[in-house]
Amino acid sequence: MDLLLLWAAMILTALFNVAGDFSGKRWTQSGRTRILVVAALMYAIDQTFFAISLTFGALATNIFVVFILSSILDVLLGVFYFKERISGTNLIGLALGLAALLLLNL
Repeated sequence: MDLLLLWAAMILTALFNVAGDFSGKRWTQSGRTRILVVAALMYAIDQTFFAISLTFGALATNIFVVFILSSILDVLLGVFYFKERISGTNLIGLALGLAALLLLNL
């Protein structure tokens, strides 16, 4: 049960982090203060779930897992929603991050 709660908290942390990143990017495009406030709120919720995750796991591992999950989701958001380009080196970095994530959870 603790493992399930740990993963739920880390996934929610990553999702709210990406929601904050999305809102921040949208704010840079529109300049609307309300969108910046939404971004700040998403980051606050993200940190709340991260703190909850620490009750079930170690800081060193949790932060890495959340970072990799958020990075993968941010890249997908950037490529498919914002039509950004990523390099082959970036793809290799993401693949290595995924490999590290798998190794951390063996």
